[in-house]
Amino acid sequence: MKVKFISQKRILATLMVIIMVLGLVACSGEGTSTASEKEESLEEFDKENAKKLAEENARYSNYSKTGLIELLEYEGLSSEAAKYGVESIEAGLDWKERAKNTAETYLTYQAASEKGLREVLEYEGFEKDQVEFAIKSIEVDWKEQARKKALNYLEFQEFTKDDLIVQLIYEGFSEEEAKWGVSKSEDLLAGAEEVPKEEELDQEAVFDIIEESFTDMGDVRYIEESKTFTLLPTEEDTVDATLLLVSGDEDVLDSWLFMTESLRSMSEFVMDSLGSGYSVHFLHPSNEDKVLLDLYDGEIKYNIADDF
Repeated sequence: MKVKFISQKRILATLMVIIMVLGLVACSGEGTSTASEKEESLEEFDKENAKKLAEENARYSNYSKTGLIELLEYEGLSSEAAKYGVESIEAGLDWKERAKNTAETYLTYQAASEKGLREVLEYEGFEKDQVEFAIKSIEVDWKEQARKKALNYLEFQEFTKDDLIVQLIYEGFSEEEAKWGVSKSEDLLAGAEEVPKEEELDQEAVFDIIEESFTDMGDVRYIEESKTFTLLPTEEDTVDATLLLVSGDEDVLDSWLFMTESLRSMSEFVMDSLGSGYSVHFLHPSNEDKVLLDLYDGEIKYNIADDF
């Protein structure tokens, strides 16, 4: 069989982990620009707005400095404004810790070798020392990652044992890791008589995963009668941002869109793990009877933003 080399190096923005709504270094001029010349250049954009957008996007995400600047540019800021916004708040940001969090989030949803994970973090804009810190700080069994990656491939394509080992080595696993991972997946290799299913998550395990993802923002509950996971924001900044959304403040709509996509991914995860018929509700922080976002089997049934 001819091996098809497939490599996933890009972190899918805002998976699994929830992205909620929502030190000072000024932009440096070039050459011998004076302080007054720098200040005049900053008058071309609203400095406070740039800083506010940087704070909002950094609060519930783990972008690198480069990634955060690119995100602000995508949201409409000039390169100069985006750089100023990020540098005005970076004294309070730990880029190494953010690299670690990005690595952990990625491995929650996608198996990777050590080499592959390094490439992911570098692609996301983290510097070498930040990447090195992340790799050394996370707890990960690379052999187990090889097993998971092997199962991922076998879910969509048939492989012989030797071909799958070659594929895993191409993905950056050592020969020892690749052979171990394949040895734990032999029942799924081409020619096997039966194809056993991967161990399924039960309801309690799914609840624990959702609760851990939302723990810094609010409370998670499960209603057995309606098969519904409810998310109630209680953390102060999250509550404030949600109330701004409810009031119709358009400044938080972009962040709400990111969060909506994250919760939709969560709803898909619930369906894939437990089957169809489950809902995910994001509730009004001051009125638990009011649902601001209603998702069912990965589909958005109601979004308060559509009312604006």
